[in-house]
Amino acid sequence: MQIIDRTLSSKIIVLEAMKRRIDPNHPRHEYVASLLRRAEIGYRGELKVDRLWKELTVPTNALLIHNYETTNDIGNSHQIDTIFVCPHFIFILEIKNISGSIWYEKDKHQLLRRKGTGEVESFQSPFDQVQRHAERIERIVGRLGYSLPVLKAVVIAESSTIIGDVPNEFPIFHAIGLPSEIKKLLLKYNNFVLSQVHYEKLRNYLQSIHKPSIYVPDLKFRLCVRERFVRVGEGWSTIMESFYVSAG
Repeated sequence: MQIIDRTLSSKIIVLEAMKRRIDPNHPRHEYVASLLRRAEIGYRGELKVDRLWKELTVPTNALLIHNYETTNDIGNSHQIDTIFVCPHFIFILEIKNISGSIWYEKDKHQLLRRKGTGEVESFQSPFDQVQRHAERIERIVGRLGYSLPVLKAVVIAESSTIIGDVPNEFPIFHAIGLPSEIKKLLLKYNNFVLSQVHYEKLRNYLQSIHKPSIYVPDLKFRLCVRERFVRVGEGWSTIMESFYVSAG
């Protein structure tokens, strides 16, 4: 299996630079620090799930891309935590590193989490996120003239999380269940095989439109960021050449 490993995201790099350069007494400092904490928690959860893939037995010509990024026809970004491609199906994962008890309010499209303290927090719907990504990949496959199942799931990286009421139409499971889920999918779709020529074309095309993006903070004060990229192996490293923050 060809694996394109996850690298540190530009979001974490930019937020770390911002945190270092903003005066700790600046009213925006804690906001930037909170964004960074959440991004780092998410990244650690993604790495935890990534390690499980290396224990799996999958088709040798399979392709696994962590942090797959592309754009749609109108230029909007799709940032897919993990995409697995094989001749039998495509599998898209949305990874959440959330602790406590979680449940979903379908009518409001929100994921809720209750902490041990009793505090309740709302998160962007991972189900809507992964559905949006799946529809994009389905359109890509269709435009190539192929038919291949595009499957999706939400994976919870934190083992102590209690999963409550969630949509039945969306698989959601703890990371430890990933090997079992992959085995079931390989058995279920064993008879569905894309021809080698078409599969190679699909693989190559998906890789060709994989374009890592630059994180642009959505803040209420002006940012001036100039960045230079250097190629390192299969990933990208960002070198911050200059960074300036001023109150808006």
